Amino acid sequence: MRLVVDTGLHAFGWSREQALGYKVGEIAIRGMRDEAERELGDRFDLKAWHSMVLRGGELPLDVLAERNASWIEAQRAAD
Repeated sequence: MRLVVDTGLHAFGWSREQALGYKVGEIAIRGMRDEAERELGDRFDLKAWHSMVLRGGELPLDVLAERNASWIEAQRAAD
């Protein structure tokens, strides 16, 4: 992580917020995955979850969180 932050700050002139924003996103997305795994247990399908995340393209984290919740409910309903 430090390599990315240092490079971004020094070589690309990123602000501190820009350099750390990707890590905040990573933590949030990991939390969404953890939630899906916890809610679905053995029914959690990592490939299907990744497809759901990537299918939306770039999204604000709050919109992705809503999609995650809807996906969890859809997986429950499919059983």
